[in-house]
Amino acid sequence: MIRALLRSLLICLLLPGAALAVDPPKVTIESVTSPGGITAWLWRDETVPVISIQAAARGGSRLDPKPGVSRLMNALTGTTAGNYDPVGFVRQFESLSASLAINRTPAYDQISIRMIRDKRDDSADLIALSLTQRVIPDAAILQGRTTLKRQLQADQRQPGVRAEQTLAALFLGDQVPMITTPLLPRVDDITRDDMMAVSRDRLTRANLSVAVAGAISPAELAPLLDRLFGKLPPGEVAPPLPTFPERPQPGFYHVPVPGAPQSSLVTVLPGLDRRDADFWPAAILEHVLGGATFTSRLKIELREKRGMVYSTGSALRYGGLRPTWVTTAAMAPGRVAEAIAITKRLWAELRDGGITQDELDAARDYYLGASIVSLTSTGAMADFVGRLQLDGLPPTYYDDRRALLAGLTLERVNAAAKRLIDPDALVIIAAGETTPDLPPSLPLPPGF
Repeated sequence: MIRALLRSLLICLLLPGAALAVDPPKVTIESVTSPGGITAWLWRDETVPVISIQAAARGGSRLDPKPGVSRLMNALTGTTAGNYDPVGFVRQFESLSASLAINRTPAYDQISIRMIRDKRDDSADLIALSLTQRVIPDAAILQGRTTLKRQLQADQRQPGVRAEQTLAALFLGDQVPMITTPLLPRVDDITRDDMMAVSRDRLTRANLSVAVAGAISPAELAPLLDRLFGKLPPGEVAPPLPTFPERPQPGFYHVPVPGAPQSSLVTVLPGLDRRDADFWPAAILEHVLGGATFTSRLKIELREKRGMVYSTGSALRYGGLRPTWVTTAAMAPGRVAEAIAITKRLWAELRDGGITQDELDAARDYYLGASIVSLTSTGAMADFVGRLQLDGLPPTYYDDRRALLAGLTLERVNAAAKRLIDPDALVIIAAGETTPDLPPSLPLPPGF
């Protein structure tokens, strides 16, 4: 499968305009249920004898018992499981060529697993031990607190981080205090019991989704699922997301970062779910506005024509607590006011004038090619399948999206621009030095 994807990619690279003409191999994603009732989606690929698994436990750090517990857990090293000492624990993983990583995000805890096919049973036993009998030594807690404090202190001096923190606080309101509460004064209040409670309460079968890619058959995967996850507690389904404010007050927000050599500018509109009928029209518009590496309108106007930014980009962000459509730029503090005016104009032009047929064709070809080049490892394939599960999309989506992209018309995309883009609703956040030409700032969220 991976070799076939690479062959298709090579054709796309060698033949101009070939992205629409090349049909990559069909993708089959199977549903597999273990004897114990654990279900996984499997993308089978026998190219290399590796199995990659992306599991997710819905809930995430919004459900932390205290602010910052998940951040501290992400910063820990030197943990172990069962009767292993930390060094012996690492060596056992190395001897099996296996890996386990857990990343706790606001919406879910992501469990990334990789193992060799012939060592899958021993690897699964070690990983199951890690998930159900974790040990956090005192030394690991002290090290984690020190690391997290340094990260948080550094964050206060980073305009990009401060802008993103403000964005989160504005769009999430006071509904998820575990995410938006300032953490630095609270790190020492987090205990081992808090962290163990997160593992116990969130890593449960009730909230688990599992995606698998690689060299394993459905018959082999079914018992492996029970071996990996069968000892997790049943748990209860995580509560639904809270009701967020409809949208923040539009306008300009300035976050002072004294002494910062550059400023960060973020403009934001509400985004949309991947299941929205206008998601792919919006993705085309986003690519034209700021996503294209060299040809986006933001890149041309802010960097190529004026040389006023160090970097610029845009993104449709989804899969977290609340979808957003974001543009970003980094520049000298004295150029922020000018960059705001240009960025607002580009948003308005995108809504009122839409895009051209050439821009549509280029963006569509990019996405069709990217769907091939981004899936050339079992890890990437498992991550892709896992995202389908989290976003509520069907297992046929890999093939479906090619048809969705191919069917887009200029009229459809430009109609979506008028529906989705409202320049007067923009939330504009600048973080960095205060300069006299900046507009007055709206009140910042508490803690800023």
